[in-house]
Amino acid sequence: MRQGALSWGLFRDVALPGRYVEYSVDENWVEHQRRLERFSALDAGLREDRLGFHIGPEPPVLRRYVADFLAGPPP
Repeated sequence: MRQGALSWGLFRDVALPGRYVEYSVDENWVEHQRRLERFSALDAGLREDRLGFHIGPEPPVLRRYVADFLAGPPP
């Protein structure tokens, strides 16, 4: 959050033991891109620490989700 994210958290997937989902919320897509550009050496070290918890031969899958507040609730 020190790089500008509005919030950050970690979800535990109750359907798949051992799976965690990290999330952060940015004000908008442009701010998200800027935050990624401000990646520091300290951030790189923390990322390596997090990846150390990963189990499996392939790297973790990275997915990005975008909230669509303008669409309204589903029908």
